[in-house]
Amino acid sequence: GNPRPDTFVDYRGDNYMDFTRIDWDELFDEHFLSPGDKASTLFILDDQADQLRRLEQLSRMGFQHVLVDENFVPAMGVAFSVKDACDKAGDLRLAFARTDKSGESSPRRCDNARKDCKRMTPTEIEKAYEEFDSLIDTYWEGPP
Repeated sequence: GNPRPDTFVDYRGDNYMDFTRIDWDELFDEHFLSPGDKASTLFILDDQADQLRRLEQLSRMGFQHVLVDENFVPAMGVAFSVKDACDKAGDLRLAFARTDKSGESSPRRCDNARKDCKRMTPTEIEKAYEEFDSLIDTYWEGPP
């Protein structure tokens, strides 16, 4: 069924607050939910931030269900995406990576709407995949 209006919380627009700054236990208590309900709460992310970093933050907070918007092809989006993290071998990332002044493709991990980017070494690419794999039980991607 539809969510109860008193259990739907929207922190977009004028109400914006980064989810890491919210006291979720207090918020759940205000809405007569238990902290254990975090595990069944659907979190929707559309903040142009590093999605792997966001998944790690949500996992630490006890949330288990996440829908991410803008899951761009590796190296093409405004932030490091789930697809970036899944690209363990780096094949897609290298195929789509921007080329630097030397003509070399340069895989990058971007955050904050591509304002903060850093080159990724092969070890960092592998580590990103391993972090993603450790956080996710099921990954599903809908059609475009």
